[in-house]
Amino acid sequence: MKKQNAKKTAALLLCLLTVLLATCSAFADPGIMLIGDDILSTKPVEYTTVIRMQIGEPVMTVNGEPVAIDEEGTTPMIINERTMLPVRAVIEALGGTIDWDGELRQVRMFCRNTYVVMTIGDTKAEVFYQGDNYAQLNELLIMDTAPVIRNNRTLLPIRALAETLGADVEWEAETKTVTLNFPEVKEK
Repeated sequence: MKKQNAKKTAALLLCLLTVLLATCSAFADPGIMLIGDDILSTKPVEYTTVIRMQIGEPVMTVNGEPVAIDEEGTTPMIINERTMLPVRAVIEALGGTIDWDGELRQVRMFCRNTYVVMTIGDTKAEVFYQGDNYAQLNELLIMDTAPVIRNNRTLLPIRALAETLGADVEWEAETKTVTLNFPEVKEK
């Protein structure tokens, strides 16, 4: 009797396991792995916009094409061990808009479904994501370096801004080049 129950239990477990595996594999995405509670993608990220700037160089590349940063020859620079970039060129290359409020000394950027407000000399940035007409602050970003003005140009700590806009940021120390890799914009 015990052998029969054991065989029935084993057969039932085998059927359940078969159904479970068939169900999971039917819905599985071969580019996704589950490790513990973490979901990891094995699909390579496809970047739609790649921007490269080199310290001291007045020309950047956007998807491999050279573009002057501005008419005055503004260049990226390192300030307090942080890469600071002229932000207008980057935001406009991404199809965004940027405004300057001289009275408040604020840069206001709308780019990639995100509205960001940074103030000169302040390490806090306000971030609003698409929805609710940007009426509610979604994130208060604390940067380790504040935006500055050099030669009448606003320079922002690029890693903080670019990562807020969804980019992967690479730094090549040997050539002093920063690469901003932007994937396709996703709705937030």
